[in-house]
Amino acid sequence: MANTRMGIFWMLVHCLALASVMGIVRALTESGMTPYLIMFWQNLFAAIMVFTYTLAKKRKLPKTKKLPTHFVRCAVAISAGLILFYTLSHVKLNLATAISFTAPLVTSIFAVIFFGEKMGYHRFIGLIIGLVGVLVILRPGTEFFDPKMLLMLIVVVFWAITDLVIKLLNKTESLNSMLFYMTLVMLLYSLPLGMFFWEDINLKQVLLLLLLTCLHLTNFATVSLAYRDSDVSVLMPFDYSRLIFSAIISYVFFAEGLSIWTAIGSFIIISSAVYVAYREKKHRQKISTAIVA
Repeated sequence: MANTRMGIFWMLVHCLALASVMGIVRALTESGMTPYLIMFWQNLFAAIMVFTYTLAKKRKLPKTKKLPTHFVRCAVAISAGLILFYTLSHVKLNLATAISFTAPLVTSIFAVIFFGEKMGYHRFIGLIIGLVGVLVILRPGTEFFDPKMLLMLIVVVFWAITDLVIKLLNKTESLNSMLFYMTLVMLLYSLPLGMFFWEDINLKQVLLLLLLTCLHLTNFATVSLAYRDSDVSVLMPFDYSRLIFSAIISYVFFAEGLSIWTAIGSFIIISSAVYVAYREKKHRQKISTAIVA
C-alpha cells in the first residue's frame, strides 16, 4: 500500500511537471524563441546538470547494452519535442493537453502491431470512443477547426513509440543509465540545431530555460519512479490530472479558458482509455487465475 501511495504521488508530480513544461515552452515561443533553439538549450543545460551530478557523485559512466536503441529512442523523442514546441506556439495549452490523452490508445494499437497483442472487441470499442472524443475537440468542418491541432496527434504517435522503446530499455537498463544516455544522445542531436538556428537570448529566457530543464528531468525521473512503485492500471486515472494543471496554468498565465467542447472531448477520451485499461486488467487477472488453476 505504501508503494502504491508513493507511485500515485510520483505520478501527480510528473503530471504537474509535464504541464509546467508545456506552459514554459508556450511562454518561450511567445517571447520569440524558435522550437529549435529551445530544444538546443534544454538539452545543453540537461547535459551539464546530469554530467555534473555524475562527476560529483564520483560514479563510473553507466554501462549500456542498448546504445543503438538509445539513439532510436532519442531521434523519436526529439522529433516529438520539436513538433510539440511548434504546436504549443499555435494551439491552446489545455487543448493540446486534451488531445495528448489519446496516447494510451495509440500505444495500444502499436502493441497489437509490434508485439502481436490481440485486438479484442473491448480494445476496439475503446479506440472508437476515443476517436469520437478527438473529433469533439477538433470539430472538423466548423469555423473553430485549426489544422495545426492535428500536429498534436503526430506528437502522440511519437510519444507512443517512445513509450514502447522505453519498455524495451527497462528490461536491461537502469534509470541512471537511461537518463545518462538520453541526455548524451539528445545533446548530440541538438548541436546542429544550435549551430544553424543560433540567436542571442536574454536573462529572462535563460531563467525560463533553466526551469524548463529542471522540470524536464523531473518529469522523466518521476514517471519512472511512479511505474516502479505502482501498476499502470492504478496510475492511469491520476495521469489525467494534467488537464487540471494545464487548465490552471492556461488561465493564470495565458488568460485561456477551458471550452465546453474541450471538456466534453477530454471526458470521452479519458473514459475510453480507462475502459480499455480496466478491461485489459480484468483479462490479465483471468489469465493468471487460469494458470494458477
